[in-house]
Order: sequence, then C-alpha cells, then structure tokens
Amino acid sequence: MARAEKQPDGSVKVVDGPPVSPAINLAVQQIVAAGGRVWGDSRGLNVADADGNIVGIFGDLSGLEWNGQPIPAGRTGILALDGYFSGILAANTVHYENLVVAFAKVDQVKGPGSPLIPSIEHVAADQDDWNVIKLTNAFPTSGTNPILVYKLNIIHEGTPLSTLVGSYYVQLSADGVEWTEPQHLPFISGITVATILPDGTEVIFGHILYSYRLVGFVYGKLEGDADDLWIRFKRHAIGE
Repeated sequence: MARAEKQPDGSVKVVDGPPVSPAINLAVQQIVAAGGRVWGDSRGLNVADADGNIVGIFGDLSGLEWNGQPIPAGRTGILALDGYFSGILAANTVHYENLVVAFAKVDQVKGPGSPLIPSIEHVAADQDDWNVIKLTNAFPTSGTNPILVYKLNIIHEGTPLSTLVGSYYVQLSADGVEWTEPQHLPFISGITVATILPDGTEVIFGHILYSYRLVGFVYGKLEGDADDLWIRFKRHAIGE
C-alpha cells in the first residue's frame, strides 16, 4: 500500500507508487485536520492519517496495491482502505479482477467402486487452474443394452463454497492430452445428452446434484474406443 512520506523541504510525497513530479512536489499545499492531511499532486487528491499512511486517493490509481495485486495502469477512481471504485456505478459494471473469488480444490472423488476407483491427478492451485481426475477402465460394461451409467461424486470438503455459486465447468478427455471445450453439462433427468471426446468416443456425462461442497455426475459410453476417462473440473463462487 502506498504511504505519504514527509520530505526535507516540508512537502509530502507518495512512495511505492508512480513517481510524483518534483516541480509539483515543491508546490504541494496541505490541509491539516484532526492530525491527518489532505493534499493534491500529479496523482490527484490524497488523504493521509496522522501517521502518514494514505487512507484514500481520488485520481490516478495506477500501480497502487489492492487485494494483493497492483491496480492496472490507466485506472482512475477512488481508493479507500477496503477497496476501490473505478467505472460507472450506475451501469452495475463489475470487473472480474476486483472480485474476491473462492474456488473449489478437490480433495476426494467417490466412484462406483472397484474396479472403478478414480484418482486425483492434480488439485487446482488458483481460480484459473483445473482439478484433474482420472478414471482408469471407466467403462467396464460398455456395449450393453440398455447403456449402463455410473455415478461419480467430486467433493471439495476443504473449500466449501458460499450460496453465491456460479456454474461449474468440466472438460473431458480419453487420454489426458486432448480435451473437449470447457462446458457446463446438463442436468441428467431421463434425457440422454451426448458429448463427443476428441478421440471420437461418444459419451453421456451430466450432473445429478450439486451442493456447497460437491457435484454429483453420471456418465456412460454410447460408442467408441476409449477405455479411460479424464475429467478437468473447476467451480467458483464469490468469496466472503
């Protein structure tokens, strides 16, 4: 976080932020009230507390830290201790980078049982990362009529999400290399919706339930040569 620092000439300069022109710095005019200070410079209007810490800025916010990240260059607005605003409030515009996003980190996967025992190949490290699950010999009874489907619960007990839950996204693969496009697959309720894997295998895959800590899927193979099924899974919510 940027802070105000008193200079030998009596002026106040913003440090850990974009540089302030020395010419303007020499001409800084301060208003002192209740131990704090208000002054203008090339950045805009600054408000500091009695210790010299900036608690508010109106103007150029470029490079200042918020939520552990620098504010993008060229962003102007109002910065306070707990957040900043930049944009047209009346338009209800919300920038993704301004949200605190909670994300699911898969810690358990429950399959139909032996021999269908899923393995967790990778756990998401951040909100843009994927959880990766592998099912070896995922379709042991394929080719039967009617087509058999199997239940799979993807559980993220350690990272439960709030009720402000967005859609999950999954990608499917037969080999863990080539993947389908990210998609929110439909609720399975007596209607078969086919998804084609990159190797040409046709499967059904969709959710039957989801809660704050898990998503339950069912899947089955309609036709094709794939033996294994790889699943990439991510799920977000607005953090508390």
